[in-house]
Amino acid sequence: MNLKTLAKLLLNQHNFILIVGVGAGFFFYPVSQYSQHFIVLLLIVAMTLSMSRVDIKQVFSPSQIIRPTLIMLVFNFILLGGANVLLGYLLTQDTLLRAGFILLASAPPSLAIPAFAYNLKGNINTSLVGTTMGYLASMAIMPLAVGIFGHEYDISKLLITIFQIIFLPLLLSQVYRTTKVARQTEKYHGHIINWCIAVVAFTLVGLNHASVISADQDMVVPLIVAIVTIFGLGELIYLVCKRKGIPHSETVNYMLFGTMKKWAGASAVALVVFGAKASLPGAIAISVGFLYYCWLVIRWGNKAVPSG
Repeated sequence: MNLKTLAKLLLNQHNFILIVGVGAGFFFYPVSQYSQHFIVLLLIVAMTLSMSRVDIKQVFSPSQIIRPTLIMLVFNFILLGGANVLLGYLLTQDTLLRAGFILLASAPPSLAIPAFAYNLKGNINTSLVGTTMGYLASMAIMPLAVGIFGHEYDISKLLITIFQIIFLPLLLSQVYRTTKVARQTEKYHGHIINWCIAVVAFTLVGLNHASVISADQDMVVPLIVAIVTIFGLGELIYLVCKRKGIPHSETVNYMLFGTMKKWAGASAVALVVFGAKASLPGAIAISVGFLYYCWLVIRWGNKAVPSG
């Protein structure tokens, strides 16, 4: 039954697009030199449509935001972010890779967390509010983190990219969600979002094609960090929650916030500000994170229902 659930997940039209995008990056990598110019635009579209499901005004109710925000900050920024920076600095001296790990650590939670929480029977409200607050927090945390760790960069380029990829989609989503077009095209949002992310993944893999196929340090270090911070950290959270008797719905949220960042967004910022090599930590984490979600579906096959 679990294998059937996994097969359904992999062949699901949305997830299959991501798999094809990553695979195509290995074979048609020259095209990524052209598609890289559209990464920011694609992420603006994808994140605007994703956030259009959220009414920001309702999220800002004090009684609704305190606990989800604390959970998100502890698991996504302190635990997961701290692990990325610590391992990144321990395993490599490369300043560009280190910059990529810092941007990944300070990136907001993955926009897929609420959907994954729904599929895995987690707490939907906590995941939705926590993810939204994470996006707001990231606008301050990201430039602060890069500055603290002393990397040389064009601050105006960083702030403009953060504005484009984080703030602008939040603003546009709240305008878009009130329009008639949003209601008429809502059933197509999932297709558009996944095509956008697939093209971004294709581009990031293609731009780093040489490092990926050569399996040099540029590839190995981000891969090790991704496996440890996603599979390792996720399983550690799971074991602690299981020992403490924490309910399944809360365990799911802790695991998702503790393992999943907005990898594509972090990679795009790294690409624009520091170059292709800095985008590797986020690019590799996209694939590892998807595999971890597949593992959660296998584990909770009787609970998880892959979305159509």
